[in-house]
Amino acid sequence: MSRTMASWLVVTAVSTLLIGLVAPLWAQEKPAALAVDRNVLDRQVKDMLKIIIDTGADIHNGSPKQGIPSNPAGCYRLWRDFLTALRPLLGYHPDLQNALDAALTEAERMPARTNREISEKAFTLRKTMDTIRAGVAPQTAAASLWNRLGGEANVARVVDDFVALAATDPKVNFFRAGAFKDKVNVPELKKRLLELISSASGGPYKYTGRSMKEVHAGMGISDVEFDALATDLVKALTKNGAKTADIDAVIAAVAATRNDIVEAGPAAKLPTLWEQLGGETTVRQVVDDWVALVAPDAQVNFNRSGKIKLTDSQVKELKNRLVGFVSQVTGGPIKYQGKNMRDAHRGMGITNAELDAALADLRKALEGRGVKTLVVQDVLKLVGGTRGDIVEVKPESGEKKGQPKSSGGD
Repeated sequence: MSRTMASWLVVTAVSTLLIGLVAPLWAQEKPAALAVDRNVLDRQVKDMLKIIIDTGADIHNGSPKQGIPSNPAGCYRLWRDFLTALRPLLGYHPDLQNALDAALTEAERMPARTNREISEKAFTLRKTMDTIRAGVAPQTAAASLWNRLGGEANVARVVDDFVALAATDPKVNFFRAGAFKDKVNVPELKKRLLELISSASGGPYKYTGRSMKEVHAGMGISDVEFDALATDLVKALTKNGAKTADIDAVIAAVAATRNDIVEAGPAAKLPTLWEQLGGETTVRQVVDDWVALVAPDAQVNFNRSGKIKLTDSQVKELKNRLVGFVSQVTGGPIKYQGKNMRDAHRGMGITNAELDAALADLRKALEGRGVKTLVVQDVLKLVGGTRGDIVEVKPESGEKKGQPKSSGGD
């Protein structure tokens, strides 16, 4: 038997064993109904995730000294199958369920032609497992998203402003061309929206309405209208003092409902992300704005403490390459002509903090050109996905560069 085949058999055995840990708890999909101690279940989920993370990292990295090859595909398959099995146990953590669903969807869409690409798929799931571990850990009431949004009083104001914006926004078509003009019970709608946000943010109220699919069946809502609705929600949250990270968390939960709300015909062709950005004209404007923002930003350290000095022609070439890169990752027609991300940034010593500052400037550039919130998030996710190739950090003790970290801690 080859070592590769043996490695796959190990993965299969481990997958069966660890996913089997979840099976006895499936009956607890509705913990409240069975009077299950949620703290106990959360602790079990946290412990299982530690095991699965560590096991996946070992499979990914292999053990050259023992003749066990690296197996990124096995690691990805283990984490994917485990998260799929874990999902029902997060029934009273809808925000974590939404994050899990989004991560699985994103990972499945990512290419898997090389080991590096498969590793990136695995890393996408790993980040979500960290999010889930943090989410099921005991938290103080003040730490919940509901409380960070300002609790019932402030969320009620957000809902009021959101409904007022959406009802008058022609891009949303709130009353479905007048068909629902006299059928919308506004107080009831606001109550359900408050419940929905509470359920997704750790608040005290549970959503008692019909499913999203049932509520919106037959309305013919389009992707464009859904995006406009999300934009109005961002405006309402911003107006009422919500922080960017918390707004992103709410919008991520909203984005997870897209498939249940949008009714696109079978032949409908959704626009590419490049097209949603506005094509070459808007992308070039965004790139111009982005470079203008990062160049003087001390937190980005664009010129690497004076070591890099670009001429006007080099700046122009850089912008062209950035346009090409954005086109390549968003489905545009312009091909990227530069080096790969790792080679292009090799030796610059870029830190996570500097990349985060550059991404914050990119957000400003995108929003400044009127790009919709969900599109902004998709672009930032794609660009942020190059972090492993751009950031140069020293590996922690006993850890090799490019290998998934174990879960660490308890």
